Amino acid sequence: MEQLINETVAMARQHFKGFGFEDAQIEPLLAAGERDLRKELDKLRQLLEQDPVDIDSINLSLHGLKGLLLNMGNTTIADKLVELREEKDEHILTELHSLLGR
Repeated sequence: MEQLINETVAMARQHFKGFGFEDAQIEPLLAAGERDLRKELDKLRQLLEQDPVDIDSINLSLHGLKGLLLNMGNTTIADKLVELREEKDEHILTELHSLLGR
């Protein structure tokens, strides 16, 4: 999870610079983005630990996480989440555990 967060924050820094933001504007955006990303990933982790797992709740969480990742410029992982949301079997759980362990 830490690697995903660190990679996403680094991408966000470049993403925001590409929009012409100054460093003084970027730092608060990065702090807020990292905070929200941690919150959403923790929420997803908790959903994955439930027994039985509620795939619908996980899909809702993935939707929010996808939007956050897109806003921060991590399109690769956001696209992966879109693919996972389309899957309707237990394969999604294995992929998510792998993703969070990155």
